[in-house]
Amino acid sequence: MVEPSIRSSTPARSGVLPRAFVLLQTVVGADAPIGVRELARQTGIARSTVARLGAQLVELDMLGRLDDGRLTPGPGLAALTPGAERIETLVARLRPLLSELVGTFGESAAVAVDDGDAVLYVAHEAAAGAIQVASVEQERHPFHLVAPGVCMMATWEEDRLAEYQSSDLEAATAHSVISPPDLAERLNRVRRDGFAWAIEELHLDINGVATLVTHDGSTAVSVGLYGPSFRLSPQLTPHVGERLGELVSTRIGGPAS
Repeated sequence: MVEPSIRSSTPARSGVLPRAFVLLQTVVGADAPIGVRELARQTGIARSTVARLGAQLVELDMLGRLDDGRLTPGPGLAALTPGAERIETLVARLRPLLSELVGTFGESAAVAVDDGDAVLYVAHEAAAGAIQVASVEQERHPFHLVAPGVCMMATWEEDRLAEYQSSDLEAATAHSVISPPDLAERLNRVRRDGFAWAIEELHLDINGVATLVTHDGSTAVSVGLYGPSFRLSPQLTPHVGERLGELVSTRIGGPAS
């Protein structure tokens, strides 16, 4: 599920720059391309102003425009996001691996990156079959609740880990691991094994397992599998974590040290 658009609950701010940022935020946060009329309604900015600023943002490549006039995020936004080009290249490189993982394990596969304050899923490939879980692409979740995030946490410096744990960690289900001692034990296990399981920690009846592709000091990238807990679990598929790590290491070269 894509995060909701950023919409102002108060009248739009005055000035060209604040209004331009509001438009950018709303277009980027929208679930689909958005027209000028709807953009004006959501932001509270006059339709004529939306049309004028939208045209200027299109000229700057901050927004794109479809043939029907609806607006989309533009290619110029990548320049504002550190590592965006690198992430795009990695995703393209990992697409074939996702297909291979789905074919090998029969479960959905995804690529996730460290997005600063959360895990961001940037690519997904669904497995075939009647019983599958929904796509996670473009979803953002707390690190400790998903297998890719736990893998990433295992590589963090002590300062970042302490800062993350200093706030009250969210427990999405009764199975979420949130206490510092339990987290420390879990991260040590990930460092030893090279992969992480998440057992019904974000959603009941859904499990995930993941391994790192790279943590070379820039953006950490993880590849993982997720599926129904009655089919994917340490008990039912005890060696899937090792097999996942070996396959990724063979195809990609394994995590950078």
